[in-house]
Amino acid sequence: MTLIIGILCNDGAVLGADGAATFGPGMGETTIRQPVRNKLRIISSDAAAGMSGSVGMSQRFSAMIDSLRQQELVQQTPTGPRQVRLHQLRPEDAMGFLRQQLWQGLLQPELGIAQTMAQHVGNQAPVQAALTSSIACLPIGAELCLFQFDPQGMPDRATADLPFVAVGRGQRIADPFLAFLRRIYWPDRLPSLEEGVLATVWALTHAIETNAGGVGDPIQIIKVSREGNGWLAAEIEEASWQELRQFIRQIEREMGALPARLQQTGAASPPPSPPPEA
Repeated sequence: MTLIIGILCNDGAVLGADGAATFGPGMGETTIRQPVRNKLRIISSDAAAGMSGSVGMSQRFSAMIDSLRQQELVQQTPTGPRQVRLHQLRPEDAMGFLRQQLWQGLLQPELGIAQTMAQHVGNQAPVQAALTSSIACLPIGAELCLFQFDPQGMPDRATADLPFVAVGRGQRIADPFLAFLRRIYWPDRLPSLEEGVLATVWALTHAIETNAGGVGDPIQIIKVSREGNGWLAAEIEEASWQELRQFIRQIEREMGALPARLQQTGAASPPPSPPPEA
């Protein structure tokens, strides 16, 4: 079970992942769970990506994004084809190109092999093991884009209206909690980078403590921030996010004390009945 989170901020983006990895012979069987710190990868110093699923698939996904960014692409225009780089495309065009390459170069071949294996063994465990979702954060033009790709490679782009994305089985826990944090702290704007880091650490911690198993420490946090005229991706050290966890504990203790305060002030009493109508 994996949880990877991405939050678009007004001055960058934040990616976070849990650190529980399961190992086994496949076919839906696992033998052990081990802590890891590599579910997220920094790509070419100014981008980051992560994928739920096998470690090998995640490594290939990151390498594919890096390779596509360096290639000369052919874009069809009204005046004919032209040579461009990925970062020169519009975000919408980049989404379509990435989807095509991700499907043809990684997802479709793996699903085809998995479906053949499923026919041989008589169950769908190989197909389930081949289903992955991913997140990539990279500059496109003058913008920093945060993309989420579903198991078919269909992309969604984080926006001011929906600034967070999550993938993995822990998504069912993280999505409602991130929506709650957004409603409380930044309902009508993008969060700052510091707020994005706090929300990512809080959501991962909540998922780890709520989930029955499969999502665990150590967490990994990467922020992508402005650096001169470009962007810089950097991993946040454990001491920093552990300090944020202490701050989160303080917030939760204050929230826990609220019912007692309401009783003391009488704020929990029912409101008076309205006067009868004339």
